[in-house]
Amino acid sequence: MAITMADQYYIKAIDYFPYNLEEAVENLNYALSYDGEHAGANCLMGRLYRDYFKDYEKAEMYFQTALSCDPAHAESCEHYGRLLLNLRSFSKAQKLLDYASGLSGANIARILQLKALLLENQQNYTEAREVLKEAMLQTFDDELMLALESDLVRVEKKERLTAPYRYC
Repeated sequence: MAITMADQYYIKAIDYFPYNLEEAVENLNYALSYDGEHAGANCLMGRLYRDYFKDYEKAEMYFQTALSCDPAHAESCEHYGRLLLNLRSFSKAQKLLDYASGLSGANIARILQLKALLLENQQNYTEAREVLKEAMLQTFDDELMLALESDLVRVEKKERLTAPYRYC
């Protein structure tokens, strides 16, 4: 299978992202002009709209397009899940993360991290703590391990803050 023009421009966009956004956007536009259903290009465009332009409606549209074109695109699930958590669309996020957990090639540790964030937002700190521990067992990435440890410390602090006072 040959690499398409859309793939070539997508690779260039990834190379520029996030350090040269002008070039990344230009190459993404070329990639999407060659193949509007390119899941990776749609996902990366969604990330740009979510993280840099703060246009969450357009970001959601790009993530949905990526997933409609390739329902097994695990990276889109991860980034779309993060957007849904930021938008406090918890029921949609729960469904998406449950779906993503079953995808081949999904980064299970990252999916579990997002599930823990969902539980934390719902103030279910005990379960969030357990999910973070499971994520730590599933990761092989030192950077992600540090992020998970930081998340765990934050959740434990919140758990202590909300614990009922005990009398001696």
